[in-house]
Amino acid sequence: MKKLLTYFFFLSCLVLSCENDDVLSDLPSCIQSEIESASQGGSSEASLTQYRYNGQVVYSFNPGIVYPDMMTTVVNEDCEVVCWFGGFAGTNTCPDFVENAEVIGVIWRND
Repeated sequence: MKKLLTYFFFLSCLVLSCENDDVLSDLPSCIQSEIESASQGGSSEASLTQYRYNGQVVYSFNPGIVYPDMMTTVVNEDCEVVCWFGGFAGTNTCPDFVENAEVIGVIWRND
């Protein structure tokens, strides 16, 4: 759990933001929908990070601080859920994510 908290702290400290519409339009449709919902709903500090995990490119959508019990969902480029983690219960269906996921970059952040 300590590693997971460290991971979330690390992500929250990243200040990389991308406003380039071309980059966002190249994302899978499910990711574009999540960004639109978070932008319209005022989900403060929501973010989308791209990783390489288990040989594939995946996207981690952190819903932000507006929804403290929501899970961080990791999906692949086909919009299939790879795993999820977080929430008050501390559920984690990918316990090796922190150790094995390589950050490619923060794609979007709603400050």
